[in-house]
Amino acid sequence: MRDQKLQTIQNTRNSLILGFVLSAFLTILAWLILYVMLSPVPNMTFTLDRLVFACKCWGMATLFCLVLGIDAVSYERLGTFGISALGDGESLRLRINQRYLQQTLEQMLVFVPGLFLLAVYCETGESMRLVEIATLMWIAARFLFWLGYHHDVQIRAPGMVSTLQSFLILLYGCTRFGYELGGLIGAILVISVFVSLELYLLSINRI
Repeated sequence: MRDQKLQTIQNTRNSLILGFVLSAFLTILAWLILYVMLSPVPNMTFTLDRLVFACKCWGMATLFCLVLGIDAVSYERLGTFGISALGDGESLRLRINQRYLQQTLEQMLVFVPGLFLLAVYCETGESMRLVEIATLMWIAARFLFWLGYHHDVQIRAPGMVSTLQSFLILLYGCTRFGYELGGLIGAILVISVFVSLELYLLSINRI
């Protein structure tokens, strides 16, 4: 029984890794295409203007990902046996929507600070396209994750890629801040401590 369970876990892990690699490749390709296609963002000389633009991007991400998730849960509760939040009438679709909503909220807490830091350090209208693209890709990945979750719980690779994107953007912003505080040593310290802790968490959570 244990061997079968381990094999199932391994098959699921392999499927997720394969989907992640494919999604990562397509994401990088989409980033490059969008960076070439999109026009520079106008009037981005001052930091405040860039932060306002990032705030607008945050609003779009909230509207299309978080609000729609809230509505999906609310509408199903209103029209099904799941109307009693403490009862046992919750459907699989409702539980999946709840998982999506919870994870989207969690991911937004990582995505938004990174987005604002990226806006601070992108000092031209050309580079501010990165803020725009990061938002578009995050929204698209959230939708693909949501649809995939309803089809098969193993199809979660786009969500994993959007998580990695948010991590990398936030790490970039924090590394730049570390450089401001301590120069090259400060930047290296931020990266090395974060990577070390990530490797530790990975090592203690292996079956």
